[in-house]
Amino acid sequence: MSASCFARWFRRRLGITPDAYVVKTRVERAMDLIRDTNLSLAEVALAVGFSSHACLNVAFRRHLGATPGSLRDSDSRKAKDR
Repeated sequence: MSASCFARWFRRRLGITPDAYVVKTRVERAMDLIRDTNLSLAEVALAVGFSSHACLNVAFRRHLGATPGSLRDSDSRKAKDR
């Protein structure tokens, strides 16, 4: 199966392109790591397959409208309020 045929098949089945699915999955995994570990944001980026912290920032902004740092900050504020 050619790459273009696969991409069409994938999009028909899941409603998004293979590339978008990979980025979405990476961002979701990064969110878990940010919330559940003390890894630096650069370490999180590399752990989920982004080449740099900057690439992780771009993906977060596109998919969530926020940065990874803002997610970590809001989670740490919530933990302090408990």
